[in-house]
Amino acid sequence: SVGQYFATAAAFAPFVRLTPALLRDRQTERPRDSLAPACPTPAGRTYFHKAPDFRRVRFPAEYAVTIVIGLTGGIASGKSVVSQMLAERGALIIDADKVGHEAYRRGNGCYEAVVEAFGTGVVGADGEIDRKALGGKVFGDPAQRERLEGIVWPWMRETMDKRLAQIRAEGTPVVVLEAAVLIEAGWIPITDQVWVVTVAPAIARQRVIERNGLTA
Repeated sequence: SVGQYFATAAAFAPFVRLTPALLRDRQTERPRDSLAPACPTPAGRTYFHKAPDFRRVRFPAEYAVTIVIGLTGGIASGKSVVSQMLAERGALIIDADKVGHEAYRRGNGCYEAVVEAFGTGVVGADGEIDRKALGGKVFGDPAQRERLEGIVWPWMRETMDKRLAQIRAEGTPVVVLEAAVLIEAGWIPITDQVWVVTVAPAIARQRVIERNGLTA
């Protein structure tokens, strides 16, 4: 429900306050003639010294933590809605579907492995993998589908792992990995939390009908 979506976003809110800007060194201007207290001496006296023009405030490095949320759920459950809400609140989104499309692009190892496994008949006139032709070979055949997943899913994980490493190095506070097959593909270990979006089957069915222009 919409209420549940907003409750999810509210739970996310504390994370987005921890932005990279808060994790970097700051300089705060101080009056030139201000006095800053020094630490008390053992004798109990406190001495003062003239403060510098700028005082550097350093935030502890341990607060520079990237939280990776694995967002999953069934078809028409509302994953994209929740993902968009989190993006509006500052999260960086990695869409596993888009990474999957990259896997079939000519020039990478996954492309070569798919062509080797399923033949040149899955390659279109433009030299790219024809996803419809490939689908005709694997969907409806569990063994062939498992073979394809065994090629594509590990490549996707490695690719997402590399991106997450770069994102962490940049100090991005929250990342959402949106993946319908997060659990089936074995990608949970590259996340810190798993959020599952659920919906009543009747509502999901109606959404699919309306989205794809189907009849009941």
